[in-house]
Amino acid sequence: MATKKYISDGQTSKRVVVCGGGVTGVCTAYFLAKKGIAVTLVEKSAVACVASGKAGAMEAQSLAEELNGVESYGYRPVTTLSLTVKESSKPISGGSDLPAWIDGPVKSPSTIGTTETTAQVHPQLFTRKLLSTATKKYGVEVVIGKLEEVRVELGRVDSVLLEGGRVIDTDAVVLAMGPWSVYLLIQIRYQAILNRLRFSRDEENARVKAEQA
Repeated sequence: MATKKYISDGQTSKRVVVCGGGVTGVCTAYFLAKKGIAVTLVEKSAVACVASGKAGAMEAQSLAEELNGVESYGYRPVTTLSLTVKESSKPISGGSDLPAWIDGPVKSPSTIGTTETTAQVHPQLFTRKLLSTATKKYGVEVVIGKLEEVRVELGRVDSVLLEGGRVIDTDAVVLAMGPWSVYLLIQIRYQAILNRLRFSRDEENARVKAEQA
C-alpha cells in the first residue's frame, strides 16, 4: 500500500493522505496518526457535513473513555436487538429477552450488542471531536480543498493534486469519500494504464536508438 521513506536516524517514516472528512476518513486518520504515521486529511468543504453529520451512529466504549464521550458528543450505552416484524406472526410481549415496550407481532429476537459493546452518539459531534483530538494530540494536518487528481508513478501513488495547484507528496492515499470514491478509483486506474504504456514506449524507443547506434 505504501512505499517507505527513510529519515536521518534510519527509521521508517510513512506519509498518508486521507481523502474525505466523514466519520470513515476521520477514524482512519485518527488511528493511523496514533500509530505514528504522518497524516494529512483533505476535505472539500467541512468535516462531517454530509451523511456523517446526520446519520445514526454507534461507538465502542474504549474510545468514549479516551474522548470523554458522555460530555463531548452524547455517548449513551445501549442494548441493541435484532428481530423480525410480521403481521401474520403471533405477537410476543415482554419476556426476559425483550424490553417491555416491544409488544407487537415480532419473532426471532436476538441481542446483537450490549451496553458494554455499543452506544448511541451524536455523529457530527463525535466526528469533529475525534478529528480535534487527532490534530492536537497526534499531529494530523487538515486541508480544506477539492481533490483534483491522485498521481501515480511507476505503479505507485506519488502525490495528490488539489484545486488551485497545491501538490501534497504522499506514500499512500485512502479514499474515504463515500460514493464519490469510485470516480477517483477510475481515474487512478486510467492513469496507471497510461503510465505503463508510456513506460513501454520509452523502453522501445531506447532499444531502437541502441540498435541504431
